[in-house]
Amino acid sequence: MENNNKNALHKESEKLDNSIILQNNLNFVYQDFANSGINRDVTDRYINKGLLTPNDNGWKMSYVQLYSDKKTEYYNQRQIKYEGKRKYLNPKGITSQLFRPIDLPIEAILDKETPIIITEGCKKAIKATQEGFYCVAVAGVNNWKM
Repeated sequence: MENNNKNALHKESEKLDNSIILQNNLNFVYQDFANSGINRDVTDRYINKGLLTPNDNGWKMSYVQLYSDKKTEYYNQRQIKYEGKRKYLNPKGITSQLFRPIDLPIEAILDKETPIIITEGCKKAIKATQEGFYCVAVAGVNNWKM
């Protein structure tokens, strides 16, 4: 009986630890996006749609398809702790994709007359779209290497 109580307490302690870690990483997400000038409401839309998720070492931004709001397997992952020069990671073995902010209307991409800015990094594209510009992004300057 005593072992069961210890196990239950241990499990509750792990849940609390994980909850604290998740909250700290969520705070990191909010701060990181705020540092890029992205409004909390915009950040929350990505989180609520399951596209922006905190993880144990930063955050992961899932991409949506260029011509639909369907989530793809491609992502950009920001690391808090990293070795070398790779602060951002992308999946290996998957063809690089353009990042389309969820607030960029698909109609704008389909309209050949609509100017669209191309930038580097999903946060820059989100910020530009937040400010009223139509913008897509490549994942990074080295993202085209396999």
